Amino acid sequence: LYNYVTFQVIPENYIPWMTVVLISEIKIDEVICKLKKLNIECRRVFKPLSNNYIQYPNAWYIYNNGLCLPSSTLNTDKQIKYVCKQLIKILKKGGE
Repeated sequence: LYNYVTFQVIPENYIPWMTVVLISEIKIDEVICKLKKLNIECRRVFKPLSNNYIQYPNAWYIYNNGLCLPSSTLNTDKQIKYVCKQLIKILKKGGE
């Protein structure tokens, strides 16, 4: 998966409440649509509060390229691997 997406560096003893990946090879809306067809719930990251693209380019980059993947303490290793496998398939195919 590391060949296709960028993960946030997680500090030690940190428990994230979201799993977010940055994807630049394919439009986020296409990825979301394809994952939903596989019954994998996902969504964009939160939209920046400011519409100022110039002053907050990082916030807009993350919004345009960020994808929130399913995250729960109830996710099994099998479910996590399934989501990763499907995401890799989608990213390998690109916008086909």
